[in-house]
Amino acid sequence: WYDDPDIEDTKWCELLLIQETYGIHAHYVINPSVWNNDVYSGSGMVEFKKILDKVWEKGVRWLTINNPLLLRQPEFRNDIPPFKLKLSINNHISTLEEVQFMHETNSINHVILDRTINRDLDELIRIHRWTSERDITLTLLAQEGCITKCQWKTVCDNMISTFNHHDLHEVNDTQNIHSLNLCTKYYNDKPEAILKSPWLLPSSLLHYRQYIDYIKLAGREKSIDSLKPSFDAYLNYNDDIALGKLVPKCSAKISNYNALELQRFGAGDMWLNCKNKCADCDFCDRMYTKLDGNE
Repeated sequence: WYDDPDIEDTKWCELLLIQETYGIHAHYVINPSVWNNDVYSGSGMVEFKKILDKVWEKGVRWLTINNPLLLRQPEFRNDIPPFKLKLSINNHISTLEEVQFMHETNSINHVILDRTINRDLDELIRIHRWTSERDITLTLLAQEGCITKCQWKTVCDNMISTFNHHDLHEVNDTQNIHSLNLCTKYYNDKPEAILKSPWLLPSSLLHYRQYIDYIKLAGREKSIDSLKPSFDAYLNYNDDIALGKLVPKCSAKISNYNALELQRFGAGDMWLNCKNKCADCDFCDRMYTKLDGNE
């Protein structure tokens, strides 16, 4: 939650009840990289620390943060509650070298790896071989459906991170502009592109689970009921689910296809290590043509 005085305590209680009942950690996610520069030395840092104190008092013990400069400042790092700190997926950590660097320079022991690792099992194994000896946890974001190595991602992240600066009307207008011009339009124009997005088939967790500590599912602003099919699919490694229920950004033109159909064409094995080299490969294009009945 943003630092909003109107947020009801009951919402915090619901999150913390889930944490207590199921052992699912409540995370507070904050993106200070888009704040004013006074966050590094002035009133912005004071405000940020106050927010984190309140979050800690609520009972949250994990903090996802993407700002390495703040994490290297003793006046910040040594003056906040003892959260378990996790790097954001927006740090784009996709190699062992990057994991090593952030561990050695920022004392980070919890990392959400970049989406591209979802289809680069070789690099994941390489990362895990090093992290497993240092008590570093790894997380994958399973099914957000972002465009592979998306060149528009910075725009999206900045929009999302500054929504709390605007009223609901302005936020809705901005989201509509985004949908009319960026990934929603792209996937509507090119339905097959969602197959190239680095999301995970539920059954692929049978390969990944020995290297990964946590799987994160995308669901911002979605109801629990709408996400339940995705939860069930990943918990049971079951590909028998419509793509539209699995991948939130899936175009309506392909949403009714069943993920099991993708396995018929060998997608599960192919995607483990295709390494997102889409320019050199037409596997997903050919598969979509067959699914669409044009071949």
